[in-house]
Amino acid sequence: HKDKDIRMRYMQYLGISAKITATGIAVTTVFWLYCHITFLAGINSLGQISDATLETYLDITKMLRITGFVTAICYLFWSVKAYANAKRLLQMSGGGSLAFWGWIVPLTNLVLPCVVLMRIMKGSYLSDKLPNRSWIALCWWLPLLIFAGSQQAMSRSLDIDNTILFIYIGIVAYPVAGSVLIYCVMKSTM
Repeated sequence: HKDKDIRMRYMQYLGISAKITATGIAVTTVFWLYCHITFLAGINSLGQISDATLETYLDITKMLRITGFVTAICYLFWSVKAYANAKRLLQMSGGGSLAFWGWIVPLTNLVLPCVVLMRIMKGSYLSDKLPNRSWIALCWWLPLLIFAGSQQAMSRSLDIDNTILFIYIGIVAYPVAGSVLIYCVMKSTM
């Protein structure tokens, strides 16, 4: 009976963490969209950006960095706990540290975060006796990689036309990645 109480408190704790993470993802996505749509709207027909638009963009970017950082910390906390739980359900050895280190170690951070979320999803579907839908994690990871690549290219671009293209790519990829991650976080925590 005591083990069941501990497990229930753990799941409530994980559920609260998931809700905070999902809210953070939604807020960060809205900030990102607002920031870049405002930027696009401020470009005149000559391809120039007004000082007011640039100032607004930089102010919103500061808020975006704060919300993004807080959301990343919440997501890491949730994923470490959820991954450790999924490993127990899948009867795999070890703790949840791969969920953290998978983001930090260069090159592995191109694959491991997706693998971790796939295992979390697989573990959650096992407990519900539902078909394994862990592949949904790829619907988060691929748009996120596209978004990250477009942001890297945008930061190096000196041409306004290329910058606009990379912003449009982000306007599509970032909300898709965010929406799928919210789904995965909430579904795997139910």
